[in-house]
Amino acid sequence: MKYVIYNLKSLIKNNKIIFILLVMCISVSTLIIQFSYGIYQNYHVTIEKGESEYTEIEIDFNNNSDDFVTLNDVLACVNQFPKNLYNAIDFCSVIQDQWTFRDTYNNDMISEDEDNLKEYMVSFSFDEDGNFINPDSLQHNYELNDFIEGNWFSDNEYNNENVCIIGLGGNVQRVAPRKDKNNNEVFCIDYDGTELYNFYTDDFGNKYRIVGCSGLGNTIFPVNSVSGKYRMDYIIIVLFDNITQLQYEELSNVFESTLGDYVEMPELEFSESTNIYLYNSIILISIFISFAAGINFVILFHFILMKRRKKIAVMRLCGCTQRKAVLICLSECIILTLPLYIVFTILYDKVIIKLFENIYPYMESAFSIKIYIFLGLIYFSITTLISFITIKHNIKKSSIAAVQKEEC
Repeated sequence: MKYVIYNLKSLIKNNKIIFILLVMCISVSTLIIQFSYGIYQNYHVTIEKGESEYTEIEIDFNNNSDDFVTLNDVLACVNQFPKNLYNAIDFCSVIQDQWTFRDTYNNDMISEDEDNLKEYMVSFSFDEDGNFINPDSLQHNYELNDFIEGNWFSDNEYNNENVCIIGLGGNVQRVAPRKDKNNNEVFCIDYDGTELYNFYTDDFGNKYRIVGCSGLGNTIFPVNSVSGKYRMDYIIIVLFDNITQLQYEELSNVFESTLGDYVEMPELEFSESTNIYLYNSIILISIFISFAAGINFVILFHFILMKRRKKIAVMRLCGCTQRKAVLICLSECIILTLPLYIVFTILYDKVIIKLFENIYPYMESAFSIKIYIFLGLIYFSITTLISFITIKHNIKKSSIAAVQKEEC
């Protein structure tokens, strides 16, 4: 072992460029093997699961006036979404469609005429950890098309205040702006025959400051301020891209396992999926990449062996057997390869794969400790085999006689 360490120190000291190239060869090869495996597995999941033509999905809840799904129930489902769904969803809107029921609150008689539509809506987007945030896309849509006066929630209002955007329709009408005691213009609405100034009180007695009025029939609340006891009749989930069958199945599993018979999933058509499993192809590609990486490594190490031919010849003249000389050189290759593979595998798993999670949402799920070990064995075995053949061939040519013959 002391000869191995000595040779490596000598390599670093006297052949810095070659040493750096060796490190680059091993590290880049490690990352390419794992990245190609991840991309291929992501592709496999995508084509296996198919894709729909829709970018949004509406999930209805089978409610009645006495037995219904609450906002808390819906949020309990949302909090169980897998991470890839949080990254794929643009925003969610959970909606109470009160006009379809009678006697839901205070035995009010609610007309089933759509002209008297009164809805309550809670909308939110997600950050990368699945926490609720202000839905920028919905804000943009409202600001372009639907605001009569006022504005959307600021981030601070959305996160920290009881605020709302009043929807004008059915039981709510806008009244000409009034002046308060400080002569400032205020929001003024007529709600069920009662005039309200700047503040709105919901069916549970919660008071909300009005920040805007929209021409739509729904009153919008931030998710963290509205009562979780509200009955909710459906949720609309809008994704950045077309919904895949895998995403549909994940949503179905979450909602049906939590809410059971209350859930009515829509029927979506998906593109024809393939039943061909690509695992063998992935492994074959990894073997070819490992073989190419092994050749690159051996080409560099061959240069080192050529520079050491006289030193090896002297070692053999002093009693070092061919087998021992091969073992010393092969040990150098192993000491270089194994630690670097481990280091760059950790770098790939903790850093690099995170950079591509939005582009390749199924890549991270393709990996486990077993997969990393398996890919490492492929790379390590092929590189070691090619190195062994090359080293043995060079050791045979490193006798004193062979060296002298070449010099002559």
